[in-house]
Amino acid sequence: MYQVTLEKRHKTGIVRLTGSNAGLLYCNERQVEVEDPAAEEGGEAVVKPMWAYDVYEIEDARYPGKAKCSAIETEHPDGDETKILRKTLAKVLKKLGDYYTDDFEEFKQYNEFAEAIAIGTIRGSEDADDPTEEELLEKAKAEKIAEIERYNSSTNVNAFTVGGVPMWLDFDQRSRLRNSIDAAEADGRQELTKKYRGMTFTYTIPVWRQMFTVVENYAGDCQNVSEAHKASVQAMTTLAEVETFDVTVDYDQNPSF
Repeated sequence: MYQVTLEKRHKTGIVRLTGSNAGLLYCNERQVEVEDPAAEEGGEAVVKPMWAYDVYEIEDARYPGKAKCSAIETEHPDGDETKILRKTLAKVLKKLGDYYTDDFEEFKQYNEFAEAIAIGTIRGSEDADDPTEEELLEKAKAEKIAEIERYNSSTNVNAFTVGGVPMWLDFDQRSRLRNSIDAAEADGRQELTKKYRGMTFTYTIPVWRQMFTVVENYAGDCQNVSEAHKASVQAMTTLAEVETFDVTVDYDQNPSF
């Protein structure tokens, strides 16, 4: 924490830094009298009122609740806050209602310090509150859908084996293979040879067609499962449903030839 004094009044709250989640928290606004450094040397000191603020460097300025906790932890690190609250609770149990007595001065200072960190709007945001349940739900849905897409693109799904060799053909590669099979058949060939990562595979045209059909149908079925998963997540109404949804279910076993 550091103090800053400004001639003009500064807006209290969080100022988020450009290109980062970090920010500065301006709080505890007050007026102070400061000597004007521009006064002539040897002349009568000129004192003028200025605005003063406590400024805290916040690692995550996206949520006011987190920013406030970060400021409190700056003043009360290493569990000091818990220690004060525990000690205060013991005193409250003994002397209920003695908030302004010397016994409660430590708690009074801490409590008034915490209350003084009144956070208004986040600069550049219309919503100064912690995320609502609806916002948290939408964020969780977006993260779960991204997880579905990552799994759908992983080798857990995008894989088949030929003679024990794992491989995969994306949409463009499957399109080229289809064209090769059609061209070989149109040319009257009985077999087709293809190379894949240094390996050579030769099969008759009917076998190529049968394998291609299985892989193409498998890829389409997997995409359908992924889209169904996304629709299910979008229809969920609770955070628990979204967080516990298993993105790995319902996919068929990888084809093997």
